Amino acid sequence: MTTVPAPDKAENQLLTMARQLWRSVSVPLVAVLLGILIGSLLLIASGANPLEAYAALLKGAFGTPVAFQRTLEKATPLIFSGLAVAFAFKAGLFNIGAQGQLLLGAVVAAFVGFSIDGLPAIIHVPLALLIGGLAGALYGFIPGALKAYTGAHEVIVTIMLNYVAYYLIAFLLRTPGALQAPGSTNPKSPAMLPTAVFPELFGPKYNLHLGFLFAIAATIWVWYLINRSNLGFQFRAVGENPNAARVAGMNVKNIYVYAMLISGGLINTDQHAFARGREKEIWRRFMAERHGTDASAWLYDAASARARARRIRPGRRRRSPPRRRERRRVSST
Repeated sequence: MTTVPAPDKAENQLLTMARQLWRSVSVPLVAVLLGILIGSLLLIASGANPLEAYAALLKGAFGTPVAFQRTLEKATPLIFSGLAVAFAFKAGLFNIGAQGQLLLGAVVAAFVGFSIDGLPAIIHVPLALLIGGLAGALYGFIPGALKAYTGAHEVIVTIMLNYVAYYLIAFLLRTPGALQAPGSTNPKSPAMLPTAVFPELFGPKYNLHLGFLFAIAATIWVWYLINRSNLGFQFRAVGENPNAARVAGMNVKNIYVYAMLISGGLINTDQHAFARGREKEIWRRFMAERHGTDASAWLYDAASARARARRIRPGRRRRSPPRRRERRRVSST
């Protein structure tokens, strides 16, 4: 009787990694293909050529160096927003208030950028980032603390705080002596000083600034923090099952607060999304750019698709939860 040799351990690891990679890529890939198919059908129904339309789309985004850097510049605040929302989601929190945190941090960073004069760029830019990030983190602390210590749902609280931040900043931009530029009747702030603005990477012809490199560095840092650190393990454990994490000795309340603090501060690493390009001031029209809201919606859709993909396979039965034993009351005689 011949024995079949056991498969190599390295081969099994490669197969496992390939399966995990396919599971993570298959759902977004199918979603993109379905979007292209539905868009093509709509274009055909309207009498347009889908090939020409998608070719023009790709050319406008990547066809020239100017278009390509413009795409990267537009993607930079979305990268930070996605990282911030995904980070809170790992701890089981839906940070729908990323938009309000971004607005508040951007305005505080812009205030530091135009009100403090005489600093070199090597100090002024990090100072604006630091103070703006602290403002966003503190604004994220509010729903985190309410969730941890009162049980208030973070979705409701963050949605309301979005409107609070929007209308507060809109009021300040229209109020002389507050954030409105001196001598202007438009709802805009004074221009940030050149020493407080991210420098362009490829000169004044291109708007791609140093924030894009910050986005790449922040992506690597978030990956390391979530997957390779003790704090990241606690975030993931609380996100998967807060009751089990509590039994294991983790402070779930602190994890909720830390997650919202880091999420609110992370999204404000690119406050210059609202004071960028050749106009270094904050306009009310920039506040309509819904980077945080879009990132929250996209992440929620991705999480829903992943949850549907992880359904129980056919033929496997769910284990019913153990029944609690009823306590018998002993009558005293």
